[in-house]
Amino acid sequence: MILLAMTVALAAAAVGSMAAALRRGEPACADRCGERAIELPAGSRLGATKPVVTIGLFVDLGSAASRQVFQHVTRSIHGLALETPVELRLLQLPSRGCAEDASAEGCVGARAVACAERLAGRGVLAAGAVFDLQWMAASQRTSAVVLAAVAGVGVDAAALGGCVEGDVGIDEQLAAHAAAAVRYGLAAAPGGVVMMSGAPERSAGFGAWVTERTLGDIVRCLAHGRCEASS
Repeated sequence: MILLAMTVALAAAAVGSMAAALRRGEPACADRCGERAIELPAGSRLGATKPVVTIGLFVDLGSAASRQVFQHVTRSIHGLALETPVELRLLQLPSRGCAEDASAEGCVGARAVACAERLAGRGVLAAGAVFDLQWMAASQRTSAVVLAAVAGVGVDAAALGGCVEGDVGIDEQLAAHAAAAVRYGLAAAPGGVVMMSGAPERSAGFGAWVTERTLGDIVRCLAHGRCEASS
């Protein structure tokens, strides 16, 4: 589980106004976390164009646990359950990287999702489409099926194929995701961090246990300058 950091040395007026905007009841918060600034690499995006909160979510497209957390996070954003402008930054951490024996959704899917974001701004939709393939037998989740699923969310199939096959920038982006996971102590997906967009040192981590309710608690606790108690 990531346990990431924040500080409480912000102006009282700024904290008070943020808390008033986000508070719904009084969530159970710990006094504070450690102190560590967060820098997330580029990834697929969903949500507000001017977010108050950014959620960095690491997923493995072949993982059922990652699918569940992805659903919780995207439902929270779409349903406004977090009560504030939120951006999802989707980052990828395939369980076996892109070794030759990696699953199609783990490796080809990771590249296809990154390409869908680059080509059409549809990376999060593409990730949802790849996650939906988990209902198929593993033997049916071939590279061709994965690419077809991503193309189905509105990405040009020919451009997608070329990007997946030969865009070195995608390799660099996925390597940056893996490096960020190592930097913040995440051994495997799913997991992530919630941070105040204008003050990335104010942040708290979460793991596979996160739900819509706990995400809301984390956001409200950060607004109070503290950590969500179960993080």
